[in-house]
Amino acid sequence: MPIPSARSVQRIEENAGAVDVSLTRTDLATTDEVLPYDGFGAHYSEDHAPVSI
Repeated sequence: MPIPSARSVQRIEENAGAVDVSLTRTDLATTDEVLPYDGFGAHYSEDHAPVSI
């Protein structure tokens, strides 16, 4: 799953290359298991974390 970023041509090329990646049902199921729904990681402090409605 690409995380878009355009700080360099290399990053744009990497993101464009994601179109050639195929995820299996197992890949998607594993992703669902390990990543929390509406996860936001450590980018935000707890006081500023996004809130899902």
